[in-house]
Amino acid sequence: MRFSSLNPPVAAGTAVSGAPLVVTAPTVTIGGVQAPVIGTLLTAGSAGLYQVTIQVPAGVPAGAVAVQASAGGVATQASALLLVSKP
Repeated sequence: MRFSSLNPPVAAGTAVSGAPLVVTAPTVTIGGVQAPVIGTLLTAGSAGLYQVTIQVPAGVPAGAVAVQASAGGVATQASALLLVSKP
């Protein structure tokens, strides 16, 4: 899944040096609640590994909740879980 075009552009399958920024951030939901995306980039030293930094919304319940990212009509698997703990 390619989240977006990159700045600067990177050829598919190329391990990157530096950290190219993702031009258009994906949509991320946690427990069905849309999470604010803080930043996205292609991870240095890898090919096709995206790092997506999000903020867990206050309305997400504690426990194991589904986390899913989508972009361009394609979504990550629905079975990924994030453990949320609350003070």
